[in-house]
Amino acid sequence: MKKIIILTIYIFLIPLQLFSMYGDNNDWIDFLTDSNQLRARIDQFGVVLGNENIKSTFGFKGNNVIVSSENDYIFNPVVSAGIGYTSEIFSIGVGYNLKQVDKYVFVHTPVLAMNFLNNNLRFVAPIQLAYSEKSTHYSNIDLKSYFGVSIDPQIRYYFNLPYLYELRFIMKYGMNEHKFASTELKKFSNRGSSIGFDFRLYSQSQLENVILYPFIKITYDTSLNAKNKIVTDQIRYYITAGTQVLGRDHPYASESISNKNPYVPYLITIVPSLGLSSKSDIIELYLEPSIGLAIKNDDVKDFKRASYHLAWNAYGEIYLRAMKNLEFYFEVEVGNNSENNTFTQYLQFNTSTGITWYLPYL
Repeated sequence: MKKIIILTIYIFLIPLQLFSMYGDNNDWIDFLTDSNQLRARIDQFGVVLGNENIKSTFGFKGNNVIVSSENDYIFNPVVSAGIGYTSEIFSIGVGYNLKQVDKYVFVHTPVLAMNFLNNNLRFVAPIQLAYSEKSTHYSNIDLKSYFGVSIDPQIRYYFNLPYLYELRFIMKYGMNEHKFASTELKKFSNRGSSIGFDFRLYSQSQLENVILYPFIKITYDTSLNAKNKIVTDQIRYYITAGTQVLGRDHPYASESISNKNPYVPYLITIVPSLGLSSKSDIIELYLEPSIGLAIKNDDVKDFKRASYHLAWNAYGEIYLRAMKNLEFYFEVEVGNNSENNTFTQYLQFNTSTGITWYLPYL
């Protein structure tokens, strides 16, 4: 009877297969290890269903409805679906994401995920691609075409040792290119690109009922082909390389013959953090404060001058499990160096809540 109920849920959710819980980046690294579940949160809705070896997912994760200055209603979630094979020795999954930026620009993201050694070694590679002959963001400019590509592959290895618990490494690359039909604009370079990495090293220890996860996070982001060019953020791009370079999308490099800067903008962050976890039969708490240094060089007037800033963040999660297999979830984040954004000098605040219903194998 239980299998019939779960199968009925699956059939009714088939029309929603344009939606998924995973975003258009390396969030997919959790797909092969997530258990069967239905997740409903502020920015997510979807399911993971399967048996001990085959699993599938569909749902959505994306932006909220936005009312622009022109009173346009925009709803552009990341919609996706995926299927995978799992075993203790080797697991593999493929996914596909679709995101609509505007009525002309769609971002297509094929994803490959692989796990090895009883899920201790994990790898995911999403590739974002977009092409358009026109964009509504260029309504006042004679635009010939737009092309963008972005990748942010991630690799994780779980050592599961007391002083060497986990290693994470993320590469980030992105490129955006605009071609203008206007003769006057053809003299400008219309390509922006960036590259970077995110490195984290975790350890683990326990103090009474609290598990400690101290780790160090080091990131580096820079623009490519920007030397001896004017770098400005006035051109809006649609795809970012995992996190936005220098707090903006890929910088636009102008070929103007005047005011050339011989330096390349970059951003370096070195942030020690401490995760603290404690749980009982009903409630689980996780807190992660972090504080470190950000070195930023993006002064378009004097690129030789780097600025130093305090990079800090506080993140927390609460899980309530008063009912079997049903979990209430709440998360909150505040700081200037959040998980999903590059360091910024402005205060950021993020929050999400929802439920997770854990389902049995089919």
